[in-house]
Amino acid sequence: MSENQYSSFSQFQEANGERAITEAGVREYVSGRAVRDESFRKALVADALGTIEAEIGIKMPSGLNLVVHEESNEELHLVLPAPLELTPAQLQAVSGGWPPASPGSTKRDDAIWDNDGGNDYD
Repeated sequence: MSENQYSSFSQFQEANGERAITEAGVREYVSGRAVRDESFRKALVADALGTIEAEIGIKMPSGLNLVVHEESNEELHLVLPAPLELTPAQLQAVSGGWPPASPGSTKRDDAIWDNDGGNDYD
C-alpha cells in the first residue's frame, strides 16, 4: 500500500475514481494516513472501529472486532484471510431455490413463503 497525502477519505475516493466504499480503499487510505499522521495512528490503536467510523463516515457492522497490529523494523506481520467456507446458515442464505421451513424438509408445501396451500408455482 502506498502512502497517500489525502486529507479526507472522500478526497481519496475522488482522486482514485472510486464511487463505492471498498475494503481495499479503506485499508489503503487508513494505512497511508496512519503513516503520516501520528495522532491518527494513536487513535487507531486506541479505538480502531470508532476512529474508522468517524473518519470514513460509516457505521461498522455490530459485533465486528477490528485488531490493529503495528509493525516495526524488527517485526513484520502476515495477515491470513478468513477461510472461504460458509457455515450451513450462511450457505442457506445465499443458495438458490426455495428454503425449507424446517431442517430436513424437502416438500414445496413446506416453503417458508407458502401462504396459498402449496400452489407456489402456479
